[in-house]
Amino acid sequence: MMKRIRTKFNSLSAAKKSSVAFMFASFIQHGMGFLITPLFTRLLSTADFGLVTVYNSWVEIIGTVAMLSLSSGMFNVGMMDYEDNRDGFTSALLGISNIATIITVSVFYAASLVFPEVVKIPKNLFVLMFLYFIFQPAMRFWTARQRFEYKYKALTLVTIGSTVLSPVIGILCVLANDSNLGVIRLWGTNSVLIVFGIAFYIYTMRKNCRLFDRKIWAYALKFSIPLLPHYLSMHLLAASDRVMIQSMIGASEAAIYGLAYTASMTICTAWTAIQGSLTPYVYDKLKKDELDEIQPVAIPCIAIFSIMCIAVVVMAPEVIWLLGGEKYAESVSLIPPIIAAVLFMEMYNLFSMIEFYHKKTIRIMLATLTAAIINIVMNYFVIRKFGYQAAAYTTLICYALYTVFHYLNMRRIEPRKIYDIRFLVVFSAMYTAACLGCLLIYPYPILRYGIACVIGLLVLINRKKIMQKVRVKKLS
Repeated sequence: MMKRIRTKFNSLSAAKKSSVAFMFASFIQHGMGFLITPLFTRLLSTADFGLVTVYNSWVEIIGTVAMLSLSSGMFNVGMMDYEDNRDGFTSALLGISNIATIITVSVFYAASLVFPEVVKIPKNLFVLMFLYFIFQPAMRFWTARQRFEYKYKALTLVTIGSTVLSPVIGILCVLANDSNLGVIRLWGTNSVLIVFGIAFYIYTMRKNCRLFDRKIWAYALKFSIPLLPHYLSMHLLAASDRVMIQSMIGASEAAIYGLAYTASMTICTAWTAIQGSLTPYVYDKLKKDELDEIQPVAIPCIAIFSIMCIAVVVMAPEVIWLLGGEKYAESVSLIPPIIAAVLFMEMYNLFSMIEFYHKKTIRIMLATLTAAIINIVMNYFVIRKFGYQAAAYTTLICYALYTVFHYLNMRRIEPRKIYDIRFLVVFSAMYTAACLGCLLIYPYPILRYGIACVIGLLVLINRKKIMQKVRVKKLS
């Protein structure tokens, strides 16, 4: 079997080899996170685990501005526009990213002194955050360039190496200490990423040490600044609830909510694989003006993903027990609304692909920003009145609105019918009801196991159809 797999892999084009290798590395990355979480939840108190959750949430939010999201779509465009000076382009991006980091972290630290009740993280973690933002872009730029040039071998090794070393060092650091374990864990896991970042920073500087280039800086800022509110709003929508729970209630509650959120987000790896095939297919059909061929492929992809989500909801008590144990039992009741939100989180992609294809970045930004603001306002009132559990339901409501906003944008951009919106509305309502209905069956394990077996049997029977929908070759 291994020989057949190797032969098949070697027969692929460079682009397809890279795609397979990157997907494999991504699954290893997400799988390692899933496997290592149970160890940290048992080694750390809920307060320490909550600190880790909130710190990582701040990194998601602040990092958008501190690193200017330069390693995203803008970098690939730059690789084409600066084909003859890619080394100089990369080093100049490091320079502008470092300037943004110095300014952003300084402002964030000052804000923590003025509003200590909001930014509840130890002062030494600001140093860790600063080092991470300074050196991590070098690794991200190298990674993006390897992907762009289809150089998958070194990238796969580096990705797997950093993925394995980071948690291992974190565990060893925690085992070697008996206090401040949350801070210790963060320094341990992030130190590996910082060291990798330093290595790639030196590598970049040895190839071209020019950090300042007025033309490249102007090019990068013109491209990235308009999209910053969109990326920042996406991170606020995803992470602000954990930050607000810690500041308004406590770190332990943030940990309980954070574990439920982490458990729910693991299923997104499956959508990443599906979307990797769906996006080029949709773009190709848009280019050929074959709009009627998008729905027959896109809707089954959403349906397949929803089945996977329902399976996670049904098995939520076991998933939480595996990840966190008894002290995180409260997380179980948060899984259904958060998983319900996950479908809307990914369904939005059906509409955003059309938005991005037509390059309507301002409309994209406004839709995402509006949903993020609504989420923060709702969280402020409902967490205070109903407790941290209410944040799961605001997440569901706001991601549903997020999807609606992007659908309305899509209709303004492309008035011709692409999707059967009535079907999507009914389907979403039934899916949400099914997720929330699982709260009623959690006390009955035999019933849950029966439902899980039925879902597994349906997937097994229809496995060939499912593979046809998510395979790049079939879509393209």
